[in-house]
Amino acid sequence: YEYLEGGGTLLGAQLSPPPSTVFDFQPGHRLVLMTDGIVERRRTCLETELTRVASRLLSAPDVASLDALCRATILAQSSREDDAAIVFVERET
Repeated sequence: YEYLEGGGTLLGAQLSPPPSTVFDFQPGHRLVLMTDGIVERRRTCLETELTRVASRLLSAPDVASLDALCRATILAQSSREDDAAIVFVERET
């Protein structure tokens, strides 16, 4: 997997459009977008959590398994007071 570069001000909190990112999205590739509430943990390295969650989600063998993993990941965050959202896109071959 790879991380897309980007970032900036929170979506909706700026007057100008957010920066765009261009990347190669080939058939069979998967794209996962998630809020910081999914990966931020106290006393845990952000890189470690990003790797853990990304590896888990991207290893799903099919969309049904992925759906279950996404739901479980979000439900695991339900006791926290931060946002928790995941968007998953898989390009068909």
